[in-house]
Amino acid sequence: MLGLLKTLALLAIVGALIVLVARHGGEVTGLGDRDRASLVYNVGFMALVGGAVLRIFRDRIGEAIQAALMWTVSASRSSSPIRIASISRTPAIG
Repeated sequence: MLGLLKTLALLAIVGALIVLVARHGGEVTGLGDRDRASLVYNVGFMALVGGAVLRIFRDRIGEAIQAALMWTVSASRSSSPIRIASISRTPAIG
């Protein structure tokens, strides 16, 4: 029963924040329409991914941390810029 009450309180707070931002627009957040839409999309996507991860790794926190670290290492390696060495030939002065 207490868990349900906490969930309802959290949903009420989130709902109140959504109404506040919707009424006052960019005055509250300082974000434009496109930025706000992007923020809502990304938060929703992260909630979806987070829920899936919680469901997959339920009661196996060690495996969840290991998988998160592996993804972090993989993402950090793939996002590094590719350096291409360019050979510059200077004309001989003679």
